[in-house]
Amino acid sequence: MRKIIMGMLAAASIATPVFADPIKEEEYFTNHSMGCMLLQECTDHVQELKTVSDLNKHEELADIDYSIVADEFNSLVRSLNKVGAKVFLADMRYFPIGHRGVYHTVSNNFFLNVAHMHRPGTMMAVMRHEGWHAAQDCMAGT
Repeated sequence: MRKIIMGMLAAASIATPVFADPIKEEEYFTNHSMGCMLLQECTDHVQELKTVSDLNKHEELADIDYSIVADEFNSLVRSLNKVGAKVFLADMRYFPIGHRGVYHTVSNNFFLNVAHMHRPGTMMAVMRHEGWHAAQDCMAGT
């Protein structure tokens, strides 16, 4: 009986449809769309980054040479992962205009706006800035 139930659950999980973002087109580029991303309800075009090479997997960043910042980026991501923080690259539609990145204190994750990641120096400035927010949360005991 247990095998039958497990099989049915497995089949149901495979057949579960993937839904589009639960927000409307006109709600992109707002605090609402950013909140949707932070709560991980909006996941379309949001990918977790584990190494700097993950940036080059994104079609908009495929030709960017991040080698000058690769060691620092990879070290920072490893350190963040050790304390339970994850780093995501997200489509610009989830950010209000001008936002390069955002840290979420509840999930302990941060999100980089793909539209601002074309320059390695800018990308690392955002990584360091959002990383400090994670560090401050750790120091505060959260």
